Amino acid sequence: MNSEIIDIHFPLAQTAQEQLSKQKAAGSIILAGDIGHTKTLLGIFKLLPDGWHTVYARKYETKAITSFEDTLQHFLSEQEWDISSACFGVAGPVIEERCKPTDLNWEVSVSSLRSLLKTPHVTIVNDLVALGYSLNWLRPQDLFSIQKGKERPGNRVILAAGTGLGECTLFWDGAIHHPSPTEGGHADFAPQNEWDVGLWRFLSQRYKGHVSVMRVVSGHGINNMFKYLVSTGAKPEPEILAARAHTPDIAPMIAQAGIEGSCPVSFEVMNNFVRLYGAEAGNLALKNLAVGGVYLGGGIAPKVMNCLTDGRFLDSFLNKGRFRWLLEEVPINIILEPKAHLLGALWRATSLLKNIS
Repeated sequence: MNSEIIDIHFPLAQTAQEQLSKQKAAGSIILAGDIGHTKTLLGIFKLLPDGWHTVYARKYETKAITSFEDTLQHFLSEQEWDISSACFGVAGPVIEERCKPTDLNWEVSVSSLRSLLKTPHVTIVNDLVALGYSLNWLRPQDLFSIQKGKERPGNRVILAAGTGLGECTLFWDGAIHHPSPTEGGHADFAPQNEWDVGLWRFLSQRYKGHVSVMRVVSGHGINNMFKYLVSTGAKPEPEILAARAHTPDIAPMIAQAGIEGSCPVSFEVMNNFVRLYGAEAGNLALKNLAVGGVYLGGGIAPKVMNCLTDGRFLDSFLNKGRFRWLLEEVPINIILEPKAHLLGALWRATSLLKNIS
């Protein structure tokens, strides 16, 4: 099975270290997993004085997986592991302790995993819920502020544009935040101007009627907007056209050319990507009254920070008419930790052993 051994270290804030040192987690062997659209990370961790350290970890290509149980057995075959607890974040809706990852033909089942791991302390969560849990352990240096806003208790939201678009609500009960899963990325894309209307028409034909916001605000969305502009007669750089002939996913190349300004078509794609990302973030913040903050996760945001921090994202985020004043007070942060989903799964697995809520 094609996989790669990796090393992971999650340094934690001192307060989190002190809390964990007093709990059952110290000395326990914790299994955490991040099952994403593109890659799957599996790690066995142990808490040491300076943070969580890898006992053993591997990365798998998700599309090469045909059975998650077989993949997990391969991962565990290195030696006999005495797993204390486990949590897996999965890119898909979790219903009745089962999840079929979006666009894949296999599923993850809690009952099957408990039998395989020989422990009752096993759970699965949506990948954005795992990302929500990571906020409990992320340090200030793991975040980059787009808008300071006002620090206040209240609901939070997360948007994570990567291969697809994930969204999550973190409900504030007066004491703690509770991550709540959504499939908001599959909700309707609402055009705001004539350019958007043309894009919607193009995608409506391509996807047979329903155009979700994920078809626009994601890596696939970057590809879709590029194809739309080419269909209008816009001329991209020859290098990008050549790359397109060899791979269906040239979003990273489009993004880089757009940031550099070396390709006018790519520049227009990224200008609209940032605008539409900001608009969706504002929508989600209003729908959940997210006065506690908006967080941008996923693989794209840290790679296009220049685009997200030059004012275009914020202008679109704030463009909500009478409620602009409210959104001006909402903190907005980019999550910089590249394995935050896995960190959140680790937090949830740890919480199965101790009541840290």
